Amino acid sequence: GASAGTQLQAAWVLKNLSRLNADIGDRMESAGAIEVLVALLKPGAGASAGTQEQAAWALAGLASGSEDLRDRIASAGAIEVLVPLLKPGAGASAGTQLQAAWVLKNLSRLNADIGDRMESAGAIEV
Repeated sequence: GASAGTQLQAAWVLKNLSRLNADIGDRMESAGAIEVLVALLKPGAGASAGTQEQAAWALAGLASGSEDLRDRIASAGAIEVLVPLLKPGAGASAGTQLQAAWVLKNLSRLNADIGDRMESAGAIEV
């Protein structure tokens, strides 16, 4: 696997790219970036707090784009990974929690199905 520094830099670059436009977001998704970003947020992934924050921020940027990208992020299991990060004692940094909340906010925009998945993952309890 990549070193902690390499993971952080890669997540930072993806965060910056995710904010450019939907075409870039589509290209990032085609290259597998969404799955990589979600994987960095999973418990036991070994990613640093900074890497997790950048990964969540990149997902927040992608989720602010098209409905198709939001659906792809949700399909990659992001909801089930992000909601637990918001719970007290989850061990996530405040920055990661803030960005996780932004991802979930962006994902739920105008999509009742995603809202239902968030509820099933325990978002209402958080």
